[in-house]
Amino acid sequence: MNKTTKKRLLEICFEESEKYTDLVWFARVKEENLQIEAVVKSYLRVMANYPFEVDLLQEESLGDFHHGFNSGCLAAFRYMITCMSEGEVEAIEMFPELDT
Repeated sequence: MNKTTKKRLLEICFEESEKYTDLVWFARVKEENLQIEAVVKSYLRVMANYPFEVDLLQEESLGDFHHGFNSGCLAAFRYMITCMSEGEVEAIEMFPELDT
């Protein structure tokens, strides 16, 4: 069993943070914004990159649950990134950072 290095852990946190930023953003897109070309391009990119997660977000009965889960993951990964890059005090002050 190989332990993950701190450098690799930070890389993983950045990757996951990007994923959950995309999913939280996707859930927040308003229908009227789908008239904007850049929004449509990003919307389609998220759908292509995370089809399973998008399906969960679009489920009528559980979409809010999955949006909450994604928001929590985003906050946690950003907390870890901030802890490792800026320190624990800064991470606590910024938590939960959910801007997309």
